[in-house]
Amino acid sequence: MSERTLPPEALDAWAAALRTRFELAEDDLPIALVLDLARDVANGVARPAAPFSAFAAGLVAGRAGGTPDDVRAAVAAIVELAEAWPRREKLMARVRYFAAAADFAGRAEEERGEGRVSELRAALATDYPALGALLPRCAVLIDGRRTDADAPLTETTLVDVLPPFAGG
Repeated sequence: MSERTLPPEALDAWAAALRTRFELAEDDLPIALVLDLARDVANGVARPAAPFSAFAAGLVAGRAGGTPDDVRAAVAAIVELAEAWPRREKLMARVRYFAAAADFAGRAEEERGEGRVSELRAALATDYPALGALLPRCAVLIDGRRTDADAPLTETTLVDVLPPFAGG
């Protein structure tokens, strides 16, 4: 987990602080509803659209009266729009395998369509079981840098899968 990623209990503490600061009731801040909205919009439209859509849901709900039902209705309308949003063609990141990783994958490189590093790791473990056993010890570099599991992959991303090296 990166320093910028909140564990669930920190989110609860943040929500409690917001409730206290702005004198809000428990159901005025529906954490699961907002997180589900962000997930659906990020996956259906684009990741940057998620916080913007959460803001829009609050604005729409506020203009409608601001009740918890108004919030749920605004979120439902935005999720419906996101689900109907035209899908982009699958992006293909270029993945290169080195040393034992290449041996276990049976190839030196390929193009993959997963959208995040975590999804790529899971798919590689499924597609190449021998690599799956090695993968937890591999460094996965995105454009030459280590990154967290939630990093997005695009058609311009270069992924390097490097097994641990011995010697020196």
